[in-house]
Amino acid sequence: MKKLFIFFALFIILGIGSWLRLSGIISNSFAFTYDVGRDMLVVEDIVVNHEIPFIGQTTGIEGIFYGPWWYFILSIPFFIFSGSPQGIAFFMGFIGIITILLSYIIGKKVDGIFLGIIFATFISISSVMVLSSSQIWNPNLIPFFILFIFFILHALFSDSKSKTLMSKDFLLLGLLLGMIIDLEIVFGILFFLSICISLIFILRKKLTIKAILFFIMGILFIFSPRIIFEVRHD
Repeated sequence: MKKLFIFFALFIILGIGSWLRLSGIISNSFAFTYDVGRDMLVVEDIVVNHEIPFIGQTTGIEGIFYGPWWYFILSIPFFIFSGSPQGIAFFMGFIGIITILLSYIIGKKVDGIFLGIIFATFISISSVMVLSSSQIWNPNLIPFFILFIFFILHALFSDSKSKTLMSKDFLLLGLLLGMIIDLEIVFGILFFLSICISLIFILRKKLTIKAILFFIMGILFIFSPRIIFEVRHD
């Protein structure tokens, strides 16, 4: 009976969250701005003309650019939906729905089913989260990646983790933090610093050179296209 109630509660939460995110997309009333059009042209070059960029869009800070990972992510729904903006917006909405489910799982891991339900409910009906799941804009993927970071942090703070697993977790953590910086530079850098400070204070006795190297490798992998661009263009 308890499992049935949890399943029913999750079904209602996901149903409401899905309707809030997808109703505007289904009716074709989602925003399609100049920036989205610019990104679609680059993604078209990737998928149709097989031209791989090594640098992304401007950050709003003169002389500083994002990497191309936003374009790489968009190329997946662009290919699946044959370049349809509605299909790409649906992809963003689907990521938002998966984020609701992930929030339940991480809440359950932290403090049980009740917290998982509360967390999922908040993510499902939050106006900010709904808006971020129904527009094609690079920062809107950040909540999805942040929840994966919460999974990793929960694993790292577990006393049962071995050094080998910690190294792998640090590699993934570096990849995800680098990706968030690549999606929104100001928030990404501040979030990156906060995570690093937390790790130093909480895991200072468990940190190893190997784990730190794996962490740096993850970040460098995300930044590698920009590094290649700089080398190629002196």
